[in-house]
Parts: sequence; structure tokens; C-alpha cells
Amino acid sequence: QTIPFNESDFKDKLSELVEMGIFLLGVKPKCPRCGYRIWYQVDQVLQKLNCRGCGYEFSLPAEPEWFYRLNSLIRAAASLHGTVPLLITISQFMNDAYTSAIFVPSLELLNKVEDKRNEYEIRAELDVICIQDGQFVLGEVKQSVGLFHPEDFKRMKDIAELVRPDKIIFSSLDKEPTEFVKENIEKLKTELAYLEIEVAWYPVRYWIFNPGPVR
Repeated sequence: QTIPFNESDFKDKLSELVEMGIFLLGVKPKCPRCGYRIWYQVDQVLQKLNCRGCGYEFSLPAEPEWFYRLNSLIRAAASLHGTVPLLITISQFMNDAYTSAIFVPSLELLNKVEDKRNEYEIRAELDVICIQDGQFVLGEVKQSVGLFHPEDFKRMKDIAELVRPDKIIFSSLDKEPTEFVKENIEKLKTELAYLEIEVAWYPVRYWIFNPGPVR
């Protein structure tokens, strides 16, 4: 499905992201002496700037072009911690519900430490924890299908036997699982058959964005 580009709506959404601190606003002037360019956040901009390359002082040009930088915390979440595929998977999972769906952010499953009051140890981390159409669903989401490891399936088996979900899903930004992932899903399905737990690959659908001409 193609979504038409609306420049006014795009600017409104961008302004909202700047207001929330997801994008930082700044300028990137060119030093007239050495030609060096560096991004300055708007809070740091003065009419007179010192080049961070050669130290030359120069004036900010009239009507500078704005540049946006992604918040470093958001950048780390997206590039290092697999937040984007997780959000896409959960969003799609919510939309696929027939009647209702709720979810909570990624959780840590804790075990109480024996003989120690108010002390707990992390048993496992869960990516997807949802209730969709009355079914309790757990899931593991990766940036790429190649990142799945045998330990992921073993860990999910242990969790499933402990909390007894109705369904377990595995997903990534790849549309199709590898043979390795397929084999481990089938193996896990067999191992959890006595608990009647469904195990499946959950494919992500993609939207095609057509920006069109910008005026």
C-alpha cells in the first residue's frame, strides 16, 4: 500500500518529535577559513561561532538551513538494542487483533532468591508480552533472522513451561525464517505439545512510503 506524502502533516509530526526531544534541532555552518562543518545544537548557537577545527571566529549566515540529529538514547535503542523491529512487531500484532489486545513493555522475569528476603535474580528477559483476543502471547524479536541462537529457543521453552502462555511467536525484520529457525520452531512446538502451546513464526508486513515531490 502506497501512502501519499503530505508536507504539512510531515512538518507537524517533525515538530512534535522535536518537542519530545526525539530529534534535536541545529545548524551546520561552514567555516569560511578551513571549510570545516560541524553540527551545533540550537541551544549552543550564538551569532558569533568559533570553528571547532581551526578556531576561527565567524558569523552565523542569514537564514541558515536547519539540520536534525536523532537523540543519542533513541539512536542506541534503534541501532544496538533492536527496538525498531520490536515496536513494528508489537504494533502489527495489536492491529491484527479481532476484538482486543494489550501489551506491556519488555519485562524481566524474576526469581526470588532462596533464604534471602526481598532479593530477586533475573530468570529471563521477555521481548513480547501480549494478550490478543484472549490469548496470552510471548515472543522473541530480533533485528535480523540470522541473530537467532539455539539458546533463544531453549530459554523460551523454559519460560513457557513456567508461565504457560497460549502462544509463542518469533519474528524479525526478515519476511521469512531461515531453515535453522524453522527447525527450532518445529522442535519447540513438539516439546511444548503436551501443554497445547502454539509456536509460530510471525512475519512482518511492510508499508511502502512514496514521498513524491517536495515544494
